[in-house]
Amino acid sequence: MGYPSPPAHPPNVEPDSAAPARQRSGKRRWPIVALAVLSGALIIIWANPREEQRPESYTKLANYKGQARGVVQIGGEHNTVLANWSKDEQNTVAISLRSGLKDLNDRGARYARISAGGRTDSTVRDPNEFAPSQLLIKVPVDDRFEEVTVRVEIGGDDWTPGADTERREIRLSPYGTAYDAETGKALPSKLKGEVVVP
Repeated sequence: MGYPSPPAHPPNVEPDSAAPARQRSGKRRWPIVALAVLSGALIIIWANPREEQRPESYTKLANYKGQARGVVQIGGEHNTVLANWSKDEQNTVAISLRSGLKDLNDRGARYARISAGGRTDSTVRDPNEFAPSQLLIKVPVDDRFEEVTVRVEIGGDDWTPGADTERREIRLSPYGTAYDAETGKALPSKLKGEVVVP
């Protein structure tokens, strides 16, 4: 006795009905694939800023130095103003003033004062001192790409307490330049033959 062989086709199923089922599942997948591609394209557009803004920001970063130095004659005295922008999250600018030391005979200002952003530092050189002490203030800024303006007051070698001083406002840029705030003229970063002391 043998076993009966199974029928060639299961009952109530037609041989051509399997092919459309496979085609139907392929038709159901294309909206999912299209949605995934569209989502990927939107993420790329959202993550990358507009192309026209990119070159400007690249140029801005490429030219950024984070410091500026300017030499200016005020009250007959040689003065150097130096600014350093912070590299951390504090967003401050350290501004210093050195007077004198153009050469070995230059004793610098008798009186010096700097002020910016509500901060001030000043010094009076003793007649027997060789050079006045360096002044330093730290000014908060909202943006590290922002310029700062500092007011410098100098009393020359013959200055006495209560006497008038000469004043000048200097604009300092984090791109390495210093300007006279009134005239807009760029200031030299050092004098000819000057030795730059950091």
